[in-house]
Amino acid sequence: MLGKLIKHEWKSTYKVCGLIFICVALFTLLSCISLRMPSIYSAMTYRDGGAFGVLDAMGALTFVLYVLTLLGASYGVIIYLGVHFYKSMYTDEGYLTHTLPVTVPQLFVSKILVGAVWMLLVGAAIIVSVVGLLYTFMCMYMPGTPAEVTGVLAESFSQLFEELGSDIQAELVHLTVSTVLTVVVGPFCSAAILFGSITLGQLFTRYRALMAIVCYIVVNILQSVLSFLIQIPLTIGYVMAGSDPVAYYAKTFDWSLVLSLITGVLLYFASYMVLTRKFDIE
Repeated sequence: MLGKLIKHEWKSTYKVCGLIFICVALFTLLSCISLRMPSIYSAMTYRDGGAFGVLDAMGALTFVLYVLTLLGASYGVIIYLGVHFYKSMYTDEGYLTHTLPVTVPQLFVSKILVGAVWMLLVGAAIIVSVVGLLYTFMCMYMPGTPAEVTGVLAESFSQLFEELGSDIQAELVHLTVSTVLTVVVGPFCSAAILFGSITLGQLFTRYRALMAIVCYIVVNILQSVLSFLIQIPLTIGYVMAGSDPVAYYAKTFDWSLVLSLITGVLLYFASYMVLTRKFDIE
């Protein structure tokens, strides 16, 4: 039954989330084209490009819209998934949802899994977009074909890694693994925190939608405060010992991931308690 829930949830969310992907892809393509606007071309080729013209203005506007699109995609998917979860669980639509012959864990887990996958995919799309834009810029203005530019970049990173000491290499691998885990596991924690906060908002008798937002803000503030308190001894230890900054950031990522996992698990069980007790749907 969990598979059917996931399939249904995927079908009900793919249109809006797919639109977010289209917007990111479109503005990434436009930004790549705008890299050849006269002002950038003249600056990179040491030529006189003349006065700032219409094409330059259009290119600059495209880059502004590109940044806004990435920010909108990052926060927009969270807002949309939160609204969709609230409507499908705690409004009139929720009556039908709660009459399905499924358990509370199955229902909640299906929401978390689909929401987390969308967050992960949107995050990956943003990363690919930024990397693709930078790679296009290098291929456009570095000598050689794209294959040759790729070879130069790969050789440069390889030489840089080899020149580092064994301790720094180990910490760099540690940082890379921590970053990948944060990128992959983080969305699942974020989805549990988002949906859990919305569920906690249903404990109030009035203004439940508003209180769901308040709960989400409060949870994020508390998480930020705890993260800051954890960061203090790490920073003091880094300054006093003069340790490698790579190791410092690796430990920071580790603790951030652990804190997100703990928060997500706590809110999952809190949501389970709320959903299994009797409460009135708005």
